[in-house]
Amino acid sequence: TLTPKRSEFFAGDIIFLGDMPRSALSDRFCELTEEFVGEFGGGLIVIAGPRFGPGELAGTEIAKMLPVDVDPTARLRDQREFLPELTFEGQTEPFMRLGDGESDEENLTAWRNMGPLPWYQPVQAVHGQAVVLAEHPVDVCADGRTKQPLIAVRRYGKGRVVYLGFNEMWRLRRKHGELYYRQFWSQV
Repeated sequence: TLTPKRSEFFAGDIIFLGDMPRSALSDRFCELTEEFVGEFGGGLIVIAGPRFGPGELAGTEIAKMLPVDVDPTARLRDQREFLPELTFEGQTEPFMRLGDGESDEENLTAWRNMGPLPWYQPVQAVHGQAVVLAEHPVDVCADGRTKQPLIAVRRYGKGRVVYLGFNEMWRLRRKHGELYYRQFWSQV
């Protein structure tokens, strides 16, 4: 349930929020999530899906925690495939390091292993306190300069919030099975 008892809600370390419509998120859930991350140091991972983009979170307590500013009118972009690009910060962020953690080449090879992505959910902007870890190679935000963030993170109070603008991480399994896929999610 999205509205468990308070003691159960705060018992975990991280909340994964996937492809959900706004109607599934009660105000109580959003408020508890904000308290969980901001005051108790919990983690929140928001994963955009193909049905209900991050714009569904507009006007909620969750939206104000995100490392991106959502656009309630934005729709999935799937006109052309693209290869996500790791930023410098993405190449050095511990949870983004795949492989043995020492080899930059293995890390980049693991990420290239995903192959071209068929879609992503665009956002309005990158939040001022966010760090973009992966971005679209050409598409930009509303300012016309900032590349669309595909993976971004930010501190919120005592916790951290991670945003993924697509739900295609399963593609890390190509050629190497569970190795990089499990490593990514366990490090997050």
